[in-house]
Amino acid sequence: RERIPDLTGRAPWARLDFDAIEIFNGDDAVSVAAVESVMKDWYAFLDAGYRITATGNSDSHRAIFHEPGLPRTYVKVPSDDVSKLDQRAFIESLRKNRAIVSSGPFVTLRIDEAFIGDSVAPGLRRARVEVSAPRWMDISFVEIVQKGKSVARIEAPFEPMALTAELEAMLDLRPGDWVIAIAGGTKEMDPLYRRGVPPYAFTNPIFVEADRRPVNP
Repeated sequence: RERIPDLTGRAPWARLDFDAIEIFNGDDAVSVAAVESVMKDWYAFLDAGYRITATGNSDSHRAIFHEPGLPRTYVKVPSDDVSKLDQRAFIESLRKNRAIVSSGPFVTLRIDEAFIGDSVAPGLRRARVEVSAPRWMDISFVEIVQKGKSVARIEAPFEPMALTAELEAMLDLRPGDWVIAIAGGTKEMDPLYRRGVPPYAFTNPIFVEADRRPVNP
């Protein structure tokens, strides 16, 4: 496999000593295309081996037109009880990519027994995506992206089940790959004050262990 040039070598002035990057801003809630454009920059970091956590926030300077929490970042923590929030555990979990970004649907991803932020060995692995959303929220597709390319996708209508939708796929994973899940729709979410906002969500990656074999000079 061709080695990806190190970003610091290509841009020695760049500061890459950060843990997270805002991918989904509330100003872009009406434009999934704008969010996807920023995601491509994030993909470039991941391809180069930088495990930078994707985040999203509503940027609600004025609540009259920027609904707080649209979008938001869900971070895995030991307890859902706010009174028991462990700030150190929260920060550590965010640094380890254990988060999803969403303007509505809740999306989870597993590869075999690995969860978001974990690493798996290369090989043929089973990926499973689960999507939960209220009935008024249009979810029209669920997708698995492996190293920037869509490798599995289903579109509505989905089979009736407790979950809104689920997707399973066998993936051929190579060293250095990463996998995320995406879910979204095209119809605006009527309960929102702001018009024209479709549901959209994506996970942070599950990583594939890099090939640690020595490389000949």
